[in-house]
Amino acid sequence: MPSVSRFRVFATVFLAALLLLSLLHCGDSTPRASMPQSLDGGWTRTSVEPIDVAAAPESLKRLGVTSGQSSTYEREGRKVPVRVYELPSGTAAFEAQQTFTRSADEYYFTMGASFVVVEASTLANEERRPFLMAFVEAARPANASQEQEPQEQK
Repeated sequence: MPSVSRFRVFATVFLAALLLLSLLHCGDSTPRASMPQSLDGGWTRTSVEPIDVAAAPESLKRLGVTSGQSSTYEREGRKVPVRVYELPSGTAAFEAQQTFTRSADEYYFTMGASFVVVEASTLANEERRPFLMAFVEAARPANASQEQEPQEQK
């Protein structure tokens, strides 16, 4: 029965490695989006308000949303609301992207463990991509490793 013994050793080592990896991710070193003061293109943040976690969408509550901020960016009298929800991990944020209730003129994307929702109804179609790219660039977590294209909901 040497093969059973080898399997047990392999399984034990594998489980120990998984435990070690999970412990390494317990710290709060997960990249998170910031709420920048201004964006390229002349957009200025006019306010930042905390989001009541109890009032967060149900799909985000199920994923363990821990906090959030809402903000408004303004240019030439037009306002673009942005919400950034903080989730426990990048995996939870990715799942939020898959399960979030879709609305017209909303764009949403993940940035590390942050889930970002941009309400773009006041933007002309040709302004949407530049605004989103400016936000992504300015809000990008310092230790983020991958870029992600915002998705539009119709």
